[in-house]
Amino acid sequence: MSCKETGKASRVVYEVKDKDYWGNDFLTTLLEPETKPDVVTVFLGNKLRTEHLARLSDEEQLQPLQKALASAVSSLSVPHVDYSGSDAPLMDSLSAVAHSAEADLRTVGTCGGALTKGDLSQAVQQLPGNKTGVMLVCAQVTDDLQQEMELLEELTGALEAAEKQHIIMYMSEPAMQRVTPRKLQEKVEKKCNSECMAVVYAVEAAIILLIVLVAVILGMACHNMLDAPSKFETPKQDQ
Repeated sequence: MSCKETGKASRVVYEVKDKDYWGNDFLTTLLEPETKPDVVTVFLGNKLRTEHLARLSDEEQLQPLQKALASAVSSLSVPHVDYSGSDAPLMDSLSAVAHSAEADLRTVGTCGGALTKGDLSQAVQQLPGNKTGVMLVCAQVTDDLQQEMELLEELTGALEAAEKQHIIMYMSEPAMQRVTPRKLQEKVEKKCNSECMAVVYAVEAAIILLIVLVAVILGMACHNMLDAPSKFETPKQDQ
């Protein structure tokens, strides 16, 4: 992998790449004759977030990923991936690359269907021994990050038990939708109910009362400072 060129076991690349690059160019590089492993697995999930990478060693549920990175000869992390690329399905890209490299392509689980415990171990055992295997693992069907990590742990354990030279591409496509400003405004308005508005009116009344009170106090102070006479001299009558 490219991180070997730096002489380091692990490397983080902050370049922005689109998802089609990993399903085409990068996978083609991994399947070149001089570097072709026994198995290339594309683990497609949607529960892992970029912020998780900063606390791998702190969260217990992320230990399978931490263990996989620590035991790997080399690892490459790319936290910034643009998912707005081509609409071509990833399966079509993998199929074309596997066909050109004369590799055996298999899908574990169906993207949008079920993936149960034990499916990955069985799939690894059924890999052919005379050619490179390419496995697409559809793990987006899990309910939470912990289940996704359990599938990753099962996959790495099965590959190590089979003693196959392997490369795992963990691709996570966050299932999130961008909230529009109009929706944000509606949410803010709904947060202030009748009780909230009563508090707002009370605060406004207190502010107005404070301003009037300050004005009265200042007026009385100015009146005392002027010391205006309360009785005027009566003019003298002409004699």
